[in-house]
Amino acid sequence: MAGGETARIAEIAERLSKEIFSFFKWKTLPLGLMNQNFDCVHKQSHVVLKEKQIENLKAEYEQLLINEEKKGCTKEELDKLKAEQDLILKDMSDAKKDELSKTHPVDAVFFYIDPYTKDKVFFNCDLKSYKQSSITPHALRSTLSSLSQSIHCARDSDEWNTRYNCLFTGDIRGLLFLLNHDGNYNSDIRELFKKKSETDEQRVVIDNLKIQPNQVIHIIDPATICYLDTIRKDTAFLTSTNKFPHPRSDWFFYYPDLKISRPIPDTSDSPATIEMMLGPFLIIKYKEFERNDGSGREKEGFVIYYKLTGASKEEFLFFLDTLSSYQIFKYNININIRMINSNPHSLYEENFHNALSHYIENWQLTEDTAKIFKNIEFSLVENITTRFLTKPILYREIA
Repeated sequence: MAGGETARIAEIAERLSKEIFSFFKWKTLPLGLMNQNFDCVHKQSHVVLKEKQIENLKAEYEQLLINEEKKGCTKEELDKLKAEQDLILKDMSDAKKDELSKTHPVDAVFFYIDPYTKDKVFFNCDLKSYKQSSITPHALRSTLSSLSQSIHCARDSDEWNTRYNCLFTGDIRGLLFLLNHDGNYNSDIRELFKKKSETDEQRVVIDNLKIQPNQVIHIIDPATICYLDTIRKDTAFLTSTNKFPHPRSDWFFYYPDLKISRPIPDTSDSPATIEMMLGPFLIIKYKEFERNDGSGREKEGFVIYYKLTGASKEEFLFFLDTLSSYQIFKYNININIRMINSNPHSLYEENFHNALSHYIENWQLTEDTAKIFKNIEFSLVENITTRFLTKPILYREIA
């Protein structure tokens, strides 16, 4: 891990990524294979790319100085800004000299078997743990550029495939795990890819990253990490209240039958795909299980995590209609919808129940069918994970 992270701060992202991905039933390679580099196999093209990135950054900085001057910045402020820009450009130019002998970092490699295609999906991960002020357009641009080069080489590297994928099969993707360990980053990461105004340059230009055809990079941003870790902890709470089974073999992530594809039959190893984890909701199905207090058995059911704000009845109508198309309601079993959002709409609960009533009335459901909808449990998860510092650390250690 680079970019100003100290060892103790970097360990937070490493530990948390393993805990989260393990819960979501991803697999990882032995600990000894973490934090290892592999040789660049596209050195010439990556050196040229670095030169282009430096030129693009120069142009971006020149435009930024012009914009700041128009806003009325003093000469001293402009000189300070230019000095900061020159330092960054010098660091990039110095790094370019080492490109021909460069290696690519691998913080960790996780993988799972896609429930529809049955193919392995590998994730070459960059694990970042930053405080709020360190999550900047430049930091994100630099990290994604490095990751795109790593994946470019990983797909063609015998060294990478021998070390992490001895069968030479499957899809290799990039994954940026971007943790904000102080819990103060409340912005939408997507804003770093947008222009602030018509006269402003786009902050992170995807085209300039030179991502190769059919190459995929996923970003698990700070908000998503909080959401995923909250799910992990909330299922432990549900287990303690006899609403979720304890053995991992008694629950799995649920996928509906599609028109042209069917998922692997229900198994205890069914993982949450990256698409499910980054989507607006996530479905877990559990089997009938023994209650903790030995008082009997709980029948099978669904726990569904929902992360939108609940801003309208129409939002929930679309959600219910999607669940219906996923064959959720045909089972007539327990359905527990758990909403995870740090800033829910003030009328989220009313909007949900109004959507239920509308759905039942609009589809003219029979009394027995309507009972399935009326028996849905719906609640807001209030203990949302936001901070990940487990013990005090020295100020100088915080990246």
